Amino acid sequence: MHINLHQIFRQGIILSSLFVFTLLSFCVNAQTNPVKIIYDTDISGDWDDVGATAMLLELSNRGEAEILAMGVSAGGFAAKWSPLCLDAINTYYGQPDIPIGVVTRDIGSTGSGYAKQIAENWPHDLKTEEVWDAVTLYRKILSEQADTSVVMISVGYLNNMADLLKSKPDKYSKLNGIELVHKKIKEWVLMGGKFPEGDESNLRSIPDDAQYAIENWPSPVLFSGVRIGSALMTGRSLVRTAYDNPIRHAYEISGGYVGCPHPSWDQTAVLAAVRDPHLYWDVVSGGYCAVIDDIATVKWMTSPDKNHRYLVNRDNAAYLTRLIDNLMADVPYPFSNEEKLVANWKFDEDDTFVVEDASEKNHTGIFVGEHSWVKGKYGNAVAFTDADGIMFVDKSDDFIFRLRFGFSFWIYFPDSVPVGERVFLKHMTDRNQFITISKNAGDNKVCFAIKTGSLCSTKSLAANKWHHIAISMEGASTSIYIDGLLDVESKIDISEIWGSQGPGPFYIGANVDGKEAS
Repeated sequence: MHINLHQIFRQGIILSSLFVFTLLSFCVNAQTNPVKIIYDTDISGDWDDVGATAMLLELSNRGEAEILAMGVSAGGFAAKWSPLCLDAINTYYGQPDIPIGVVTRDIGSTGSGYAKQIAENWPHDLKTEEVWDAVTLYRKILSEQADTSVVMISVGYLNNMADLLKSKPDKYSKLNGIELVHKKIKEWVLMGGKFPEGDESNLRSIPDDAQYAIENWPSPVLFSGVRIGSALMTGRSLVRTAYDNPIRHAYEISGGYVGCPHPSWDQTAVLAAVRDPHLYWDVVSGGYCAVIDDIATVKWMTSPDKNHRYLVNRDNAAYLTRLIDNLMADVPYPFSNEEKLVANWKFDEDDTFVVEDASEKNHTGIFVGEHSWVKGKYGNAVAFTDADGIMFVDKSDDFIFRLRFGFSFWIYFPDSVPVGERVFLKHMTDRNQFITISKNAGDNKVCFAIKTGSLCSTKSLAANKWHHIAISMEGASTSIYIDGLLDVESKIDISEIWGSQGPGPFYIGANVDGKEAS
């Protein structure tokens, strides 16, 4: 059984790890390199751009993304104030030095209800005369990166994308725009279009540029169409943020009140770019997006295959809404010094009995039993090669979970898995079982249990296939999600959690009879 534990929450606390668990063996692995991002936005009129920017910065602070540059595709009023607004938001998130560009040709003026207010009332050090020309900035940044290493995100008009493709060789690169994009950009993820057919504002606003960019982009393209974010009404989480949060302020100005829900069009593109989109959506490929008229209406064509893809909704809107809301509201907390972070084991070592805690809280994991380092779902993994193989983590008050916590992980079942193989085990003060995630008897279901209550998935996981599992607990309410869909939700008995819970220790890969490291 291969498992990839991704998150544990405790009132916003996050424990990130990745696990792989195989027959009488247990492997753990994690993505080791953040996704390199150039982010292009028309942040001005609509305010989902603000939410998407918050998400991207939050993911960057968590170590999942590295933001190389940002650019503004809106002109006129927005061209003056939106770069400064971006810098203020970046500064609030602890990233004041991200270079910012803006469109410099005349594309008309876009108004904004929030950009000027945030630029004038939140700290930042960017001056208008210091803002880059967006295309020049993108060429400079791309020239400095390894080949096919950058993901381009656009959540606005496509004029900067078209202008980048049309750009000429300069002092930063001898390549023209199409050659430079082909060489350096791994994928372009855009919020745009309506699939399988229809028109949408980002493409319709400057249709000639939209058509040129879509038809001439030389690297893979992933479309998050308007239908993807329309059902995800987010923003309610901002009521729990600090009064001086600029994201909260933008949503209040634009929506009329704090917590006013709004579609998450742009947020979906950010999530699909930084994380594996298959976690949350179905992905259609094997064709291309055709622009079929002069207002940039698009239609999906099944041939030829031009390396285009588009997202399709699953029945998981409640899950995605909560996920996006949390990413928008958990601000700002770089993982290196945030009190909310419990631990972050990346498992990117390759020959050691020790796994370091990247959160700097020093919750070091120690392997007990036979193990070996292998190739994992992402990067390296460690395989426990005997029945008693575990990773032991010593006691800490950080592991006293209260009110709200959860786990998410990748899991892979081979043809046969012993009953009771455990992913995670934590003990009470009396050393009786407290929390486990394990394989159910007689099937490939996943069970979550505390000392006095338990909940198992209703769905059996297909063997020899990766699945994504998320388990969350808020009070007694417990939910299990499988591959982005809610599988089961129920209240379980938590009567013995609060009084008798201790600081651990806990184990990853605890064996069948629950024996501990000695």
